[in-house]
Amino acid sequence: TAAGSMFLDDGNQTPSVILNSDVTLQMGQESVALVYNGTGSTIPNGAVVAVVGAQGQRPSVALADADSEALSAGTLGIATQAIANGAEGFVTTFGFVRGLDTSAFTAGAPIYLSQTAGAFTATRPSAPAHTVTLGWVIKVNASSGEVFVNISNGWELDELHNVLITSPASGNT
Repeated sequence: TAAGSMFLDDGNQTPSVILNSDVTLQMGQESVALVYNGTGSTIPNGAVVAVVGAQGQRPSVALADADSEALSAGTLGIATQAIANGAEGFVTTFGFVRGLDTSAFTAGAPIYLSQTAGAFTATRPSAPAHTVTLGWVIKVNASSGEVFVNISNGWELDELHNVLITSPASGNT
């Protein structure tokens, strides 16, 4: 049960490592990043975060938001523990996040970055909001729900390969 302890997780059929009292890494099934929170408030467990800079050789994160280019393009993952202001904590960049309220979702349904900062939604945002696919709901439950994170950030037209647009204007084709 101590940080650094390793054990075989029979339920997930993988070796696991305890990173701290809140986070256990299922090796080969998950990737996490140690990040810094300098937002001025706690980032809750299960919140979607985006990179906004760096602090102390760690990515600095804030709540991601589909209404903002700056807070959607840098979407990193989902906090897998509450991260106090001025502290470091883990964000799942790929794999499972457990212990969430997914009662409003359907198992197997995709989830997207919401227009509510830090939240995810089952409804794909429409332009001008940014579409960031976060992954899928795996287990529906009010307290022990699970999502599988696999970030896929949508692209604007001028970010596509082999496309050059020097002065795009609304209504142009």
